[in-house]
Amino acid sequence: MSLTVLFSLIYGFGAVVTLVAAAVVWPRRTGPGGTPLVPMLLATALWALCDAIELQLTTVEGKLLIGQFQYIGIVATAPCFFHVAMALSGRSARLRPPLLLAVWGVPVLSLGIAWTNGWHHWIWTDVLLPSGPLPF
Repeated sequence: MSLTVLFSLIYGFGAVVTLVAAAVVWPRRTGPGGTPLVPMLLATALWALCDAIELQLTTVEGKLLIGQFQYIGIVATAPCFFHVAMALSGRSARLRPPLLLAVWGVPVLSLGIAWTNGWHHWIWTDVLLPSGPLPF
């Protein structure tokens, strides 16, 4: 088994575990932190799944496209984690628009930059297919 397949299986397994966790939390989402935990788990699963797929793609165009979808999970995971932490600490009432803008502003801007990368190349300046034994 190649390292590329092994890493894809590991990422895929992580995505499945995270999706199962989201399915377990969903019926219990009314508990402390449950409501923001589900989107965090889904974002993390998307991130891992896209990483597994990216390792199997053999074209630069394919890797860039799946990388753009992967960025949805990448940029959403940390703000969702913040929401979970605020909920678990009993401070969800403090999540007012200025704080939400501060928490979500940079991730949303980063996502926009990733999706328009073909015009400016600010995130992926040069993409090369792996040539060594590691799939990175």
